[in-house]
Amino acid sequence: MDYFKIDIPFNNRHQCWFCGEPSEISLDYPRRVDFEAKGHLSINLPICDECNSLATKESSNSIYDLKLKLTHKNLIKYARVLGIGINWTKLELESEQLSGAAFVGFNESAWGMYEIARQRIAFQGWPLTYDEIPLELIDDSHFFESEGVKFLNVSSAIDYYCDAEGLDKELLSLLSDLLGETRFKDTLLIARVNTNLTRKERQQILNEVEKQESDSRKVEKRNSHFNIESVDIDVGEISPVLINSSTLKPDDIHWLFINSVDSFDKLSELEDLFFEDFYHLGGVGALQLYNTLQLYLGVIEDKTSNFEDPNSHLWSGNTSIKTEVIGRKFKAVADLKTGNKQMMATLIFDELTDKQIVRKLLLLLDTVELNLKFVSKDSDEDTEVLYLKGKFNSSMNIVITDMC
Repeated sequence: MDYFKIDIPFNNRHQCWFCGEPSEISLDYPRRVDFEAKGHLSINLPICDECNSLATKESSNSIYDLKLKLTHKNLIKYARVLGIGINWTKLELESEQLSGAAFVGFNESAWGMYEIARQRIAFQGWPLTYDEIPLELIDDSHFFESEGVKFLNVSSAIDYYCDAEGLDKELLSLLSDLLGETRFKDTLLIARVNTNLTRKERQQILNEVEKQESDSRKVEKRNSHFNIESVDIDVGEISPVLINSSTLKPDDIHWLFINSVDSFDKLSELEDLFFEDFYHLGGVGALQLYNTLQLYLGVIEDKTSNFEDPNSHLWSGNTSIKTEVIGRKFKAVADLKTGNKQMMATLIFDELTDKQIVRKLLLLLDTVELNLKFVSKDSDEDTEVLYLKGKFNSSMNIVITDMC
């Protein structure tokens, strides 16, 4: 049988097509063992001794399928070496103080070992051509990809991450079944932050994830049914609210957000949905909560109300500082920088006194001291700086514009 010797680019001369390592031999493909590759174009390409040894008993249906299987073999072989790059950066490894005979020279050689293994796994080969004519070979190999690495399937990815990082294999497998292939990134994240688990701890995590998924499916189902566009706000961001001696818990207010209920009328439209979701409170309990939510929505809709809502910044769509309308309209645009965060806010107010502005901003920013030179309507100045002291230790620029 005649085999077409593929073209080798100058930069890839003496390089294995499968892993990029130095090569002095070549592989004729397909071989007898590749019985599924019947009709495959006969080609000859460079291969290193190690890949050739791994390929000896590996049956495949195409040259791309064989490459994927050899990559899988190398992933298994070098899993722990590849784990070096996952658990350390080069700088961390160089500064790591590892003692004992077993670690002699490890700091110096470990990163080099990792880089060699990583390059072999990531090597893509070069386009297959013969006499500069592209070979009509279709890469129809089936694979699962995670973090830029191609695996035979999800199971091989799970095996690799468990070997490389010491993850809980049972947790990773069950989470993968629960969340599916498309959310393997989430699966991996959960497994990475939950290690050395007892059986009870593992089950608690699975139960929690399963409940979250169930709740999410219910929300999506009813949102689709009622044509609701959900607002993505974490319940931990919500503060409890006291209304007429009744306390609305964060979970109660969260229901308003996930169902986009921002008005008395919207709540009335979703009355049936509300009582369906809160049936567990009993008839009287659900009715009391419904009435309290009505009162809450009523006061936050009433712009003349003196009610101070701790969640107003969430309703305005800005999780930093709220937007308010009070009497005659003046607009203050605030640029707040705290640590690594930069937040924008808009305050709309009337001719307030210094103390009123200070009191309101102190409340919004949750700080303990604020100095402000008030800019009146008749002032020629249009910019002032607020110096915040306390939790923020930062500054805010206020630009005031007459909107009347």
